[in-house]
Amino acid sequence: MTAPFLVLDFYTGDSLGVENTCALLAPQAVELLRATRDEMPAKATDFAGIVLSGSTASVAAAPAWLEPAGEFLRTAIERDVPVLGLCFGHQLLAEVACGRGTVVPASRPEVGWHEIAVGHAEQLLNGLGATCPAFLCHFDEVRPDTAGIQILARTPVSPVGALRVLGRRAFGVQFHPEMTVADARAAAASVELESGAQATGAGGPNGGDAGGREVGRVIFDNFVSLALTGE
Repeated sequence: MTAPFLVLDFYTGDSLGVENTCALLAPQAVELLRATRDEMPAKATDFAGIVLSGSTASVAAAPAWLEPAGEFLRTAIERDVPVLGLCFGHQLLAEVACGRGTVVPASRPEVGWHEIAVGHAEQLLNGLGATCPAFLCHFDEVRPDTAGIQILARTPVSPVGALRVLGRRAFGVQFHPEMTVADARAAAASVELESGAQATGAGGPNGGDAGGREVGRVIFDNFVSLALTGE
């Protein structure tokens, strides 16, 4: 019997994209934990793979509830449990794998649909081509000079648009392949309300929806394949 996938939800409010994350992992069995309040599982190796959600929190701010999840993730990386980090999860993966100070403020926020430039179209990003549309909503980013990662893609602002932890089946994407158009609209509206940052790019928060859905399917199918077969 195949072990379930674990989805760690790091949102402190509405869990945008988490429901669709579970749907994109189907038909695999999925367990969902709210990382801000739930106890971490005893063993990372009990799972076929782990998906780290986005969040309205900041990895660099290191909220207290993040420490147990970070320790759990560190064990998962050491045991080569497959990991996929999404936005906040991408940054958390890099910070845990490579050390404090890996995540820094971005030169400017990215909110909206933008073209992602794919540098390594194999493994996680196989099938996406040289560019692909994706929804972005972030204020921090991974330092491009971080040792121990392979950069797989870049966004218009961030040089580390996607990464792999060297020697591990641990991947992160700065964008949100899991978000539906409704999720993207809600995320953009929330950011605009709280910070004043405006959604930009191809049609604002929902301009790349059709292509974005396909990107999400490709990435999650690739991740499940990597987790189950190692290829």
